[in-house]
Amino acid sequence: MEITNYNPEDLIEILKLESQVFGKNGFNTRHFIYLTKNYEYFYVAKENGEVIGYILGGKINQKEFKLISLAVQPQHQGKKVGTKLLKKFLKNIKKEHPYLISLEVRKSNQKAKKFYKKFGFKEVRKKPDYYQNGEDAILMAKKLD
Repeated sequence: MEITNYNPEDLIEILKLESQVFGKNGFNTRHFIYLTKNYEYFYVAKENGEVIGYILGGKINQKEFKLISLAVQPQHQGKKVGTKLLKKFLKNIKKEHPYLISLEVRKSNQKAKKFYKKFGFKEVRKKPDYYQNGEDAILMAKKLD
């Protein structure tokens, strides 16, 4: 497995992955293009040239970063792909000396909450009706040294 910087040529595979992982709640093409222009940290995990995961995030202000999305193909989950993507993301944003990184996760997504807690993220507060279907989000954050 290799992790590379996002290349626009990967967009179609990323959108397929987005649909596999998030279904109708995933980002559409237009939203992804917007995100790629506004968030500078976008890495893609590939195996044998095939996109198997990605992570996307960036700077909110001088001291705060936001992790927008992390997705791994279902058949590659549990194989450290997400771990490697998150470690690369955290390592590279540290060069900018941020104080805090935050993210939102579905209240029902216990697997994701457990994953992020392994990296030191803490549940901060609930964001009611955050998702299109009315589900609440949990804001999670991690202070960086």
